Amino acid sequence: KPILRLLSVFLVVAILVSPSATGTRAEGDRRRDKRLAQLLRWLEEGGVDLKAVKAEWTDRMGWVLRANRPIAPNDMLLKVPRRLLLGPHQLKGSHLDKLAGRMEVPDRMLLLLMCERVNSSSFFRPYLDLLPSKVDTPISWSMEEARELVGSWVLSKAVRLRHELSRSYQQMKEEVLDKFPDRFPPPLFSYELYQWAYSILRSRAFGNYTLLPLIDMMNHHPDSRLAPTLLSDGSDALIARKEYSPGEEIWGFYGRKSDGDLLLNYGFTTSPQHTNRFNQVELVLDLDLSRPSISEIVDLKHMLVQACGFTSTQQKFVLYKGFISSTLITYLSMDAVDDGDGEDTLMAIAHGDVTTLRAETLSRILDKVLRKISQLATVLLTSYPSGDLLADLQRWRGHEKEVAPSRRRQALTVRMVEKDILTTLKQHATMAAEMTRGCKEDCNQLYHRAGNLTWLMERRGGGSEKCTE
Repeated sequence: KPILRLLSVFLVVAILVSPSATGTRAEGDRRRDKRLAQLLRWLEEGGVDLKAVKAEWTDRMGWVLRANRPIAPNDMLLKVPRRLLLGPHQLKGSHLDKLAGRMEVPDRMLLLLMCERVNSSSFFRPYLDLLPSKVDTPISWSMEEARELVGSWVLSKAVRLRHELSRSYQQMKEEVLDKFPDRFPPPLFSYELYQWAYSILRSRAFGNYTLLPLIDMMNHHPDSRLAPTLLSDGSDALIARKEYSPGEEIWGFYGRKSDGDLLLNYGFTTSPQHTNRFNQVELVLDLDLSRPSISEIVDLKHMLVQACGFTSTQQKFVLYKGFISSTLITYLSMDAVDDGDGEDTLMAIAHGDVTTLRAETLSRILDKVLRKISQLATVLLTSYPSGDLLADLQRWRGHEKEVAPSRRRQALTVRMVEKDILTTLKQHATMAAEMTRGCKEDCNQLYHRAGNLTWLMERRGGGSEKCTE
């Protein structure tokens, strides 16, 4: 009993003296609020008018930019003078510019960021202190964490970027850092610092590798079209394109980026909160110019493929949900033409004028193309580790309650988006092939519009439900 009482007292004392999660969080909030106040004061002293916008921190989204008053279209939301922008212009004529030698602009900016980061008296210190210490993208994930990305192009690209990053740091080290150790002390100018600078530049820079304080707190929405505007005096501005109510979030547009692009470069996905119409899957094809082995039209096919802007080896296509590009249909149609169809058929397809072709010929070629697309989608789907979309969805829902999306959940999001595109593509191509077989009328229209899933469903009428399940 004395031992139990002693343990109880020890536990009570331990609880009382150890910092609670609430206290730690409150301390972090205070530190963040203090740094935001320092940044805003620095911006105001530099001539920035902050009446129209305000920055807020949220647990789920991080920093967000909101309207501080009613905003009308074409109103100036924010204008940051050139001297407060951290970009290549800050290097011109400086001693660092001379030390950088023949380095390209992106590498010069990395070196500048590294120098500013370790300089406690940097003019940009209020801005630098509020930047994230790490941008969490698949480039820095472990192989176990990246396992959910197997099958996606994002994984191979992340691995390639990781190797390129290591090589580029070694090159900077040999060409600049090691030559001037007094200016770039090895313990400070480490690979970790280089990784930080790379992730900041990759995720936050606009235009010519330039960082825009406060403007870069604007989050991305695939339906927004708000982006910084470079003004004649060299400053960057946000000019409203719509009305905003007080407190409404100001969404920006980082470009036509899929969730895979966003995860790889910025560390987040827009799905499932927002529908991202730029989601895509990459398809790389080799045109079989030697089929059949003895062909009278292979040389013409080779010439026409190049004349149409395709390569004679590997050709990359981008696949979107509900849409098969006309270039992919043309490419595969040229591949499907054989000696029995003749040179005139090949020429007609290459020129995009199939009105002269017999309905039976065009129907047969289009059927082969669509069945080929369905087969390609099936092959790509087998490259993903799990079975169907439902299994992925169940696993994703296991992480749904997380305040900040985990790496596993974000990877599952990208995988589900890509598999959804491929599954829809397979259904799309199969349905179009069924409509093509035995086509007697309107084959020309079907050829040119087979890539539009919405049109096919309307044409098919009552059978459209199956394709949208």
